[in-house]
Amino acid sequence: MGTLDEPLRRFAPFDALPPARRPREYRLVRDADGCRVRVWFTLGHDSGWFDGHFPHRPVLPGVTQLHLAALVGNAAFGPLTVLGSRRVKFQRPVAPDASLELELTTDAPAVTRVQFTWRTDGEPAASGTLVVRTGPPAPA
Repeated sequence: MGTLDEPLRRFAPFDALPPARRPREYRLVRDADGCRVRVWFTLGHDSGWFDGHFPHRPVLPGVTQLHLAALVGNAAFGPLTVLGSRRVKFQRPVAPDASLELELTTDAPAVTRVQFTWRTDGEPAASGTLVVRTGPPAPA
């Protein structure tokens, strides 16, 4: 199955973030069947994601990794509402300015799960599954 490079104008998963928190550059590849997306990017020390976690050795918090996976998953397969997560494993710390790859796959056409894998500098960093339902969050 081939892949398609998506122009940034048509697929902008980080646009919902405040400008200071967005990756400066990223590259996205989506499989032709639409069930897999990979994004390569870096998050700088000055992005705010690492603030206070931890002062002497900053690492990207696990909750941030889940948040970014949900953000990209929503842009790629959504709209989605995250209901929870399963089998989340953090295998390696993610340092500022590391080369990151986030790969997401889904069980399309009825999207109920989004599996994610983080790699830092080519090595596995985290993985798991987001349990989702299609559609925006229900009004409160």
